[in-house]
Amino acid sequence: MKRILVAVGLLTALTACSPSSEVAPTETIAAESSVVDAAAVIEISVIVGENSGPDRTETVALGSTVRISLLNSGSEDDFHLHGYDVASGEVPAGEEAVIEFVADAAGEFELESHVTGEVLLVITVQ
Repeated sequence: MKRILVAVGLLTALTACSPSSEVAPTETIAAESSVVDAAAVIEISVIVGENSGPDRTETVALGSTVRISLLNSGSEDDFHLHGYDVASGEVPAGEEAVIEFVADAAGEFELESHVTGEVLLVITVQ
């Protein structure tokens, strides 16, 4: 009887360790990452009156740092980005200003001249 129990035990142990053809394959699923590199800066260059206007749009990822360089080729002006409440301050004619912000709110935001009310650029954050 002991021999039968030992044989059954060995058989059970060998069966548990042997490879089976019914083992499900391992599957790896890669998830899309929504993490934005905080060190990355998105540069946008605007020359007022040349490459600006309400039909110019730029799309940036949510969480990006955005740096807008504005070359004011006309008369003295002040530029601001609606929704983020950031502004250039007074920019004399022929000089450049920089507006930098973190795009932490999704939507469409207009960069506008304070003097003329003209939309220079629409930034879409998504």
